Amino acid sequence: MANLFYTRYLKPPPTIVTAGKPFNIVWTVANDLGEISYWQPLTICCRLIPAATSSSSPKTATHLTLQHHGSSPASKKKSLCNMVELQYDPVKGGGVMTTSLVVSGSSAGSRTVGSNSNSVTFQLVLELAGSQYIEHPVWTRARLLKSQYDDDDDDDAWVIPVFSLPVHLATSSQQHGKSSSVRDYERRVTIKNYSNDANSTKPQQHIIRIHEDASPSIGSHIWDCGMLMCQYLAEQQYQQQQPHFDRILELGSGTAIAGIYAAHMLNPSIIYLTDLDDTVPTVRHNVSLQQHKAQSEKSIVVEELEWGQTDISNKCVNLVLLTDVLYNPAFHDALIDTLSKLVETNPKLKVLLGYKPRDQGEERTFFDKIGKLGWQWQMSLLPPAEIYWISKQ
Repeated sequence: MANLFYTRYLKPPPTIVTAGKPFNIVWTVANDLGEISYWQPLTICCRLIPAATSSSSPKTATHLTLQHHGSSPASKKKSLCNMVELQYDPVKGGGVMTTSLVVSGSSAGSRTVGSNSNSVTFQLVLELAGSQYIEHPVWTRARLLKSQYDDDDDDDAWVIPVFSLPVHLATSSQQHGKSSSVRDYERRVTIKNYSNDANSTKPQQHIIRIHEDASPSIGSHIWDCGMLMCQYLAEQQYQQQQPHFDRILELGSGTAIAGIYAAHMLNPSIIYLTDLDDTVPTVRHNVSLQQHKAQSEKSIVVEELEWGQTDISNKCVNLVLLTDVLYNPAFHDALIDTLSKLVETNPKLKVLLGYKPRDQGEERTFFDKIGKLGWQWQMSLLPPAEIYWISKQ
């Protein structure tokens, strides 16, 4: 079983940096909730890439140079490139690393279309780099770190990269707006659509971009089940085992990574992405980021929905999507009440649940409760998660 660990910005780069002047990033490698740091030293690659925007295709940024601040003249000559190596140490500072960086290069070389004419825009990626690592087909640029013990895959780990938000580079002589600190950062997942054309051998693919918040907010983080649900949907489509669902409702969307992925992968006529009022802005923002909005903007509806309280009598859906929603048993009854009302509207309703066991004694009471109400389920393993198809007979 491979665990999931995430490179994470605790302090992302600022929105504007001046060429040749240092700036700091604070980062770590930890699990989805951030309470468990990766336990071994790692070499992480900090890579400078062109900024992706929802409105344009990025231009090349290879003319820029990324370096450690304070590098010796000799090392600078050897490192005229767009990446530097960072050392992660789980002992030093509890795994919280501070790195000072410098970006240099001409602002005349390339620009993101639509950006300020005096500014180059780039992003900084923290990733496990190296051709020796297996790359994940869905989690963009995620790589598998194998255990040093061949017969023990419990210590295997997928290291999932983090992307900064776009950073604008200005020269010291240019007039530019005041730089501001940011708390958001980005994750990416890849969608591959396999054509029915017999002459087509390669799938078409595009990237789903999801923003997270560095603050300790439950709803603004990607949890493991969100990543694993994307993988599951992709595998089902590749194996042509995915039934068509025309109307989908996601409960507890959070960052909406699973719901947005499902909207593009399953192509429903409508999908409702729902959560509490304080999380709805996060969902709306992530929907707005997608480059392929033309095919999905009419089908994605973002709404506030409180389990057991919000009127859902107008929601006739044939699939409910749930990812990592069983963590608090106090919410189980409200969730079951909402599912019961939905199945009254459509007795053929299917529920697709991604569940990662955390506190099994408490969380599994959900299955005891729905079993007594006549719900049945089939479970398949996608370690470290379990995937359930649930319906009422």
